[in-house]
Amino acid sequence: MEVAILKVNEHIWGWIMRILVFYLILVLTVFAAPISRAEQHALLIGINKYPKIKANLDNAINDVNSLKKTLKEIGFEGANIRVAPNLKTKEFEDSFNDFLTRLKNIQKDSVALFFFSGHGLEYEGENYLVPGDITRYQDPRGYGRNSIRLSHLLRQMQSVQIELKNNNKNLTAIFIVDACRENPLNKTKKTRGFIPEGGLAAVIPPNGIFIMYSAGAGQLALDGLDNDPPHIKNSVYTRNLLDLLRKTKSDENLGLGWLAQEVRSKVYELAQKEAKHLQSPAYYDQFVYRRNILGKLIDKKSKDQQMAALQKELTVRSVSNSGVHIGRQFKDCAACPEMMALPGGTFKMGSPASEKGRSKDEGNMRDVTVKRFAISQMEISNKLWNLCVADKNGACKGHRNENEFPPNNPVHGVSWHDANDYISWLSLRSEKTYRFLTEAEWEYAARARSTSSYSYGDDPAQLCKYGNGADQSLLSLLYSNKQCSDQFGRRAAPVGIYRPNNFNLYGMIGNVWEWVEDCYVSHYKGAPSDGLAHTKNIGNTPCERVVRSGSWRSTPAALRSAARNHFPAKHSRKTIGIRVARVLDDITPVISQPVATTESSSTIASISPPHTMPKSAENAPAGTNDVVPDTPKTKHDEETIIAPTQPPTPIKEPATPTVKPPETSKPVIAIEKPSPPAESGKPEINAETKPVKAEEKPPIDVTALVPAPVTTPAVAPAKKYAPLFNRQQLLSFSRKAKPELIDGLLNNQKLFYDANITTPLRIAHFFSTMAIETGGLKRLDENMSYSAQGLRRTFGKRVSPQMAKKLHRKKKLIANYVYGSRKDLGNRGGNDGWNYRGSGYIQLTGRYNFRERGKTVKLPFEAEPTMVRKVYGGLIAATAFWTAKKINRAADRKGRDSVRRVRKLVNGGKNGLPEVRRWFKIAKKVFVPKPRSFLETEEDRKQEAQDVSDMLNARGFTKQKSRALGLADTLEDRLKRYQKERNIPETGIFDLDTLYAVSDSREWRHREVE
Repeated sequence: MEVAILKVNEHIWGWIMRILVFYLILVLTVFAAPISRAEQHALLIGINKYPKIKANLDNAINDVNSLKKTLKEIGFEGANIRVAPNLKTKEFEDSFNDFLTRLKNIQKDSVALFFFSGHGLEYEGENYLVPGDITRYQDPRGYGRNSIRLSHLLRQMQSVQIELKNNNKNLTAIFIVDACRENPLNKTKKTRGFIPEGGLAAVIPPNGIFIMYSAGAGQLALDGLDNDPPHIKNSVYTRNLLDLLRKTKSDENLGLGWLAQEVRSKVYELAQKEAKHLQSPAYYDQFVYRRNILGKLIDKKSKDQQMAALQKELTVRSVSNSGVHIGRQFKDCAACPEMMALPGGTFKMGSPASEKGRSKDEGNMRDVTVKRFAISQMEISNKLWNLCVADKNGACKGHRNENEFPPNNPVHGVSWHDANDYISWLSLRSEKTYRFLTEAEWEYAARARSTSSYSYGDDPAQLCKYGNGADQSLLSLLYSNKQCSDQFGRRAAPVGIYRPNNFNLYGMIGNVWEWVEDCYVSHYKGAPSDGLAHTKNIGNTPCERVVRSGSWRSTPAALRSAARNHFPAKHSRKTIGIRVARVLDDITPVISQPVATTESSSTIASISPPHTMPKSAENAPAGTNDVVPDTPKTKHDEETIIAPTQPPTPIKEPATPTVKPPETSKPVIAIEKPSPPAESGKPEINAETKPVKAEEKPPIDVTALVPAPVTTPAVAPAKKYAPLFNRQQLLSFSRKAKPELIDGLLNNQKLFYDANITTPLRIAHFFSTMAIETGGLKRLDENMSYSAQGLRRTFGKRVSPQMAKKLHRKKKLIANYVYGSRKDLGNRGGNDGWNYRGSGYIQLTGRYNFRERGKTVKLPFEAEPTMVRKVYGGLIAATAFWTAKKINRAADRKGRDSVRRVRKLVNGGKNGLPEVRRWFKIAKKVFVPKPRSFLETEEDRKQEAQDVSDMLNARGFTKQKSRALGLADTLEDRLKRYQKERNIPETGIFDLDTLYAVSDSREWRHREVE
């Protein structure tokens, strides 16, 4: 009976509970506020076909179609996604304007996604998206005028955002640009580049816009991989983007910042592993609040949630790593920074007295030799720091909350001791030896084999492309850089967004100061010359640790490669961060170079650039059997830097002997008759009895075989031999320039000084003349590989149509036919046309030319014509001819047809004049700087004056105190009194830079002032 009653009661209570739940749901449905979701709109433009420039792509249309499908999967309405393939210029503009019109009519908060897949280019700091009807232009400005300016699209989008904001509607704008396509693996494919410069420039978008690039500043994005299976038909960037977008469907808290960081990591690893190519996608976040791809605001994670996510990442213990090679990136563990392995070398540390902005503590310039080491490619980011904090085995303290500290920004506010804790954890985590950089290693890495004020040159107007310093965005009038702006006025920038130096290192200029191992000493007297750290205290002075690189508050003078600063080891501030080094104990050998031996009567010394000569060889007596370096030769001295996109290549062939230079040139290393390695079992090769045929085996430049110097290189005084141009300028002038020629030009600038080719105009004329003789700095040897049509166009009546067909692409036959029997050139038929065609530097086409040029510089060019096919010999001939013909005078003529006058002196006529004019237009833009001017508003000045006033009041320099002392109370007077008391130069100017100067002198000076 009791059991029956219990069962009835259970039944009744079950119905009661069902009724209560039903009414509860009904109440919530009636009274709950309606949930409004943002709507999404997308414009996807893909351009595969570029018929007029013959630079078609394989995957651009596939990219937009795949993205449309993925967007629909994650929540975009199909009707709001527009796909526009293969648009011409007018169609591109109309499609984007139609997209903006649709956005203006939205009824609620929305997301606007713009995606572009196709060719893109940077020209003079502007980024352009290339439409399908682009044609090939001789003047690069043509690409800019007839392409779509990205900044214009951004401004149009911002105008729509502002208009909607006034109507209480929010528009989240996302731009994804998968451009700058080129296939570096197979140049015969259709995806060859056509643009004058590679990669897109860093850009700071307007507020409320998020930008994602498929590659970093100046990098090229891969359209595909050679080993892609048939089912993969997307670019390297887009295929990874699609996979990560699908993950956002299951977790709405995966924001755009997470998406950009993850796709960057995936693309970087894939491009490195499969193509040995550097592609590190960039992104630029101007959102005030974190959002996901659907426009939803991301819930702020608690500290516990963030730590849990970091600890989950720490469970990933391995990364794809093909070994450590000089000149290539690598990563020891998933939580480790990306590292770059650098070769050892010798450099001049410090700055000459003539360098602008120099401080006395950079004095006593001296030669320093550093061994090979690895350095983090970027500053340590907040995310990498937080991984140490989250690891129970780590000693790092101070979690950087990602809601306030962007994960991709450099960590700051760390003392030297804090940095040491991070380095110790990194060594434990990776099971490798990480450490601080020494001061010498830091400067060696920052200079990247340059001798200029900055790694790229001396022009502060270019600083904003390479680093984040105090620039015009601070609206400063005195100390900061007035010539450029990167829009990061009062904060650090994300790591890796600026252009790298020639060692492929990012952020070596500005952003945050970087701790090094050394204790600060105010001079270099007695400092180590072997690259080790100076860690001894001076007297009773406590050790203050050196910091390098400058910060976002620093002026151009403090951003120089030689600039120094120092702080107590326990000190921390928001402008100091970390960069780490690692011992290379697992290096993979890349190049083993033969040691130079003696000079004999039967051999001829090689022509070698001045910088390759060890000091000991310079003073070696005649007849010495060996050239012995000052210091013992070690393995690191035999390595040379390898471009990150190129695999190591062993040198297999012996050098071909060449002619000894005169006593007036720099000493060189003598080379005996080369022989193959002993283990090969082959007999010695006699260069006299068994010459190498030019058309089968071109002679090897012996300068490439000379080991890197281990002691003092023969470097001229910096005042006289300051760099006249840099690698970036040469690549901007000719994107396809041959690396060997670029290195030769950079390393032999003394020859330009000797010829007085030192002004920007003279340099522009010289390079434009050289460009048409070398095919745009592409070929060092004979530029004679003409097609039949090219022969007829170039040589006219001299070559008949029938003969042109026979000579088609046979450069030796062409040279002999065109020049071999020309008596006015001193040629005698036979192989004279081929032998005396010259290097292509400046018009060398006959025996007479070789004989006369050789007399000028006292080198036997006629007897040994291969000399001028090598970089150094060719430059000697070219610059000597330039001087003898007094071409500088013609190059200086402004307002007249100077190009024509220079061409007449070089060539004797008008041949090639249109080509020279085309190259000169490019050269003038690259080598001749343009003056720039900027203004600031009255509101800016008022705000700056208030900042200075607030700072003075906080330090006791108030109006009330001035009046009590019977002193003037104007802001100018108070500022001057403060500066006088603190021994700071008077400015009397109300600007933010003055505020930093008077309140934080170490940011703009290199030594303590207060």
